[in-house]
Amino acid sequence: MPLSLPPPSSNSRCEHLWCPQQAKPSSWGRTLTIWIVTLFLLHGTIQFGMGSVFTHDFGRRIIDNDLFPLMTGRTFIHRQCHDGLFEWRIWREETNLHARIIELEKNLDNAKQRLGMGEDQMERFLKSTLRFAEDKGKEKVKFQSRVSKLKKKLEAFRQVSGSAEEVDMEIKEKMQATEVAMAEMESLNQNLIAKERKSNDELQEVCKKLMDKEEDLEQMEATLQSLIVKERASNDELQGVREELINGLKKFGSSDFIGIKRMGDLELTPFYRAAKKKYYDPVAGEKAAELCSIWEDCVRDSSWHPFKIVMGKEGNYVNIINEDDEKLKGLKDEYGDELYEAVTTALTEKNEYNPSGGNVISELWNYEEGRKASLKEVVSYILKHWEKPKQKMNRRMLEDFNNGNGVIGEAMVDSLLESQESCDCNKGAA
Repeated sequence: MPLSLPPPSSNSRCEHLWCPQQAKPSSWGRTLTIWIVTLFLLHGTIQFGMGSVFTHDFGRRIIDNDLFPLMTGRTFIHRQCHDGLFEWRIWREETNLHARIIELEKNLDNAKQRLGMGEDQMERFLKSTLRFAEDKGKEKVKFQSRVSKLKKKLEAFRQVSGSAEEVDMEIKEKMQATEVAMAEMESLNQNLIAKERKSNDELQEVCKKLMDKEEDLEQMEATLQSLIVKERASNDELQGVREELINGLKKFGSSDFIGIKRMGDLELTPFYRAAKKKYYDPVAGEKAAELCSIWEDCVRDSSWHPFKIVMGKEGNYVNIINEDDEKLKGLKDEYGDELYEAVTTALTEKNEYNPSGGNVISELWNYEEGRKASLKEVVSYILKHWEKPKQKMNRRMLEDFNNGNGVIGEAMVDSLLESQESCDCNKGAA
């Protein structure tokens, strides 16, 4: 169906060339432009694959053979119109264009009939095409976003790869250091194994020696036990001898050298000397006896314990006199050091020999040196008295010993007699 071409508007480029004879060609130009756009749309439709008749080659052929020469001729005609030349060509060209457009319209109608597409179908197709384009645009945006993320990940991966290489280098260095350390540890382990074997050998040798020492120790313990038994027996025997000597010397009487002392008893002599410093002779003896009796009661009083515990030289705890005791300080201030020493000595002897406060213990005593006398000193003292010319006195002393305790007394007499005989033999030999 041919299109009606309206006259050109007031702003047409060929307004200065308008004439009744040229109205038709100008309308044909507008119509040509419209159909060119339509053909481009059809060309796009055919490219998207909506039909198989109007192919891509057919569209390209229409554009190359028909539209492109028309557009080129249109441009040339307009240039000639602006120059005011060849006005007669314009009408002729536009007439040819109009005829060509009519032919194209017929071809277009035929194409529409072949495609079976109406304007509604075209509109729907265009909408679907637009939606498809929008979807593709969104997908493109998503794709670009994904590409951007992948680029960032790639950059991060490159950075990580760089740091990973550094880590690999560090790991390799540490592995090398570890291998060196393992080699050193292996060497140390071998040395330790060798030392352990040597130590085991030494330990076995020491264990063997220890077993031998244990056997020796058992023998020594057995010997020690037998010696302890013998020592106890000897101590018991010596204690019996000491008791016999004490009983005999009690009957025989003490001398200024060897005698019997009651441990913890006070002597009257220091009290008498202390009393003489304060009182006259007739009164001094009574005051000394009275003062001695008072202090004997104090010494025997178990509730009075003027001692303190200190660490001894050998690392053991010992009891010593507490010099800060009120009674002792008063005694020292009033009567002097001699009486103070006598009382403290009695307290020390009582604490050593009779701490429970029972019967007073008698002990062989060396008065000359102020200490406990040994059995050797006592026997020597008795032998010296045996050698004196007073035989009766010696015989009486031996009889007193013999009467003291049966077997032990006889043994003592026999030993004394043997000693006397040996002394006589020595004198004869001399």
